[in-house]
Amino acid sequence: FIFGSYQGLTNHAEAQSVQALVPTAAQRSGDFTGLGTTLVNPTDPLTGKPLTDSNGIPCVSGNRIAPGCISPVANNLLQYVPNSTTGSVVSLASSPLTENLGILRADWNVSDNNRISGHYYQNQNNHATPFAGGGNISGYIGETFEVATKQATVSDTHTFSPTVVNQLVFSVLNTNSNELESKTIEPSTLGINMPQYLPGGAVSVNVGNDFTLGTGYTTKFTGTNYQIRDSLSWIKGRHNFKFGAESLMLNFRQIFIGPPSFSFTGVRSGDPMADFMLGAFDSLNLDFGVRDNNDYTTYNSF
Repeated sequence: FIFGSYQGLTNHAEAQSVQALVPTAAQRSGDFTGLGTTLVNPTDPLTGKPLTDSNGIPCVSGNRIAPGCISPVANNLLQYVPNSTTGSVVSLASSPLTENLGILRADWNVSDNNRISGHYYQNQNNHATPFAGGGNISGYIGETFEVATKQATVSDTHTFSPTVVNQLVFSVLNTNSNELESKTIEPSTLGINMPQYLPGGAVSVNVGNDFTLGTGYTTKFTGTNYQIRDSLSWIKGRHNFKFGAESLMLNFRQIFIGPPSFSFTGVRSGDPMADFMLGAFDSLNLDFGVRDNNDYTTYNSF
């Protein structure tokens, strides 16, 4: 006897709008005279001295950033930030979902005393987003999340006599999840002197929560579990005896590393956008090395 089923789901829900505040054309050239607040010239956190260009000119004066003080890294990142005459950009965040689920079961009556049963289950789904790691600028880094579950079981039930029945079961379960970035932008191509820590993706940049160039964690979880179980039932007079043994072999592995994350808050010059154009970040969060946990466990019981 054979039974099977399949279910497929494709869901392209209505995209949600995401708004970001981006630097104006004047601010991209270092002109913050229309800001409404007075900028201060940041100091070097190592020397404590005011920032100057190569000619000794203060980097910030009269709400203008000296051309020689505009960060080349900021200019490289701005290629991913759209221009806007209003200072605001609205993007559509679509997150399509696809899922495929299948089940197959078979029962075989080998004889009056022996029956073999088996089933296989598989579920795969993935969804994508153009905004990785909480970003709100499309076109920088997107993400895809993939999850797969596979499970198979075979059992053999044998009737030795009307009072003695044995069942042997073998089962395997495999689960995988993966978080993948849509592309790789190495720090060196942006002018940042640091290694490419992530297998994919790029650095994450938050400018006062006005706009965020986000990139997600590189994450992979895998697990494969095996089970072997045998149970014997024996009826003797008014007694029912049960004997059994089971072995579980479990494996779970997790691999993940987060992106370098720069935060510009305005604490250096008085405005996050100005801090960004100066390359004067407030903080940097950095993961050193991949977290890799690979656990094996075996349980035996009788």
